[in-house]
Amino acid sequence: MADWMAFNVADYVANTLHLTTRQHGGYILLICAAWNGKGFLPGTDEGLRAIAKLSPREWKDDGPALKAFLTKRGEAWVHERVEFEWNDAQSLIAAKSRAGAAGGRAKWAGRAQGRAHAETRAQRLAAARAIGTHTAEEWIALVNICGGKCVACDSAAKVVKDHIKPIYQGGSDSIDNLQPLCSSCNSSKGPDATDRRPPDWRERLAECLADARQTAAPTPLPSPRPVTTTSSVANSAPHGASHTPRSQLIPDDFEPSEADLAALRKERPDLVGELYAQRMADFRDWCRATAARSFSPVSTWRGFMRKTKTGAVAGETWDQRRIRLIEEAIR
Repeated sequence: MADWMAFNVADYVANTLHLTTRQHGGYILLICAAWNGKGFLPGTDEGLRAIAKLSPREWKDDGPALKAFLTKRGEAWVHERVEFEWNDAQSLIAAKSRAGAAGGRAKWAGRAQGRAHAETRAQRLAAARAIGTHTAEEWIALVNICGGKCVACDSAAKVVKDHIKPIYQGGSDSIDNLQPLCSSCNSSKGPDATDRRPPDWRERLAECLADARQTAAPTPLPSPRPVTTTSSVANSAPHGASHTPRSQLIPDDFEPSEADLAALRKERPDLVGELYAQRMADFRDWCRATAARSFSPVSTWRGFMRKTKTGAVAGETWDQRRIRLIEEAIR
C-alpha cells in the first residue's frame, strides 16, 4: 500500500467552506481512515463517530454534515474520491515496479553481453597471436616510420594498434597486419582492410631494427649484486671478441634471489604475505602468456612488482585482469 495520498487542496477547500472548525477536524480524520481502508469506512454511526473523535452530542450535531461526503455501499460507508485516489496510487506503484524490473533486466543483460564480448575478443586475440605475433620494438619502430600519427586522418592524437585484416576475419597479430590509427578511426573502420602504411615501411622497419640490434642494451636498474644467469653465461663471448647483448626468455618459474627481494622490499615494504604471493603468480602468468624476454629479468621483475597497487581486485589473476581491461576498453 502507498504510504502517501494525493490531496487536492483546491478541491477540498471548494467542497468544505461550509464546515465548522470542529467539522473540518472530524472530516480530515475520516479521510485518513478511508485511505487506510482503501476508501471504505465502518457502516455504523458509532464507528464513524469514534474515528472523528466526537462525543455523542457533537456527532448528533455534526454527523449529518460529515456523512454527506460519504456514499452508503452495502454495509459500509465509502469515500469515493479517496477510493479513486487509492486505486490510482496502486496503479502508479505497479507501473513503476514493472519499469524498474525491466530496467534491471536490461542492465544485467547488457553487462552479461559485455562480459561475453570481452571473452570473445580475448579468444580472437589469442587465435590471432597463434598465427603471428610482434614485438614492442617492432611496433614502436612502425609508429615512428608512420610519423607517430594516425595513418588514416593524420591526427596527432594517441594512436592504437589497428589490425588491417580484422582478427574476427582471421587476421594475425604480426607486425605485417598492424598499422597505427587514432581511436576514432579504429572504432569506425568496420571490415575495411586498407593498408595505409608508407609503401617502403617494410624496408625502413628492417633498417630500424638492425640499427637497434647494434645499439648497446639499456643499463638495468642498480642491483645489490651482479646478476649472473645460465643464459648470460651461455651467451657470453670470449675475451676480446665483439658481442651484441641478447635478450633471454624469462622462465615462468622465475624466483628472485634473497638479495634482490631485500632490495625490492626497501622500496615496497608492503609486498609481503598473500599480496607478494599473488603478484609473483601474476608475474609468472604474464611471462608464460607473453613469452616475455628481457636483457635483465631481475630488472623486469622489479619493475613489475613496483607497479603493484594495494587496492587491486583481490584474487584477480593476470588473465582475469587482462579480460577486465579489455572489457573496460570496449565500453
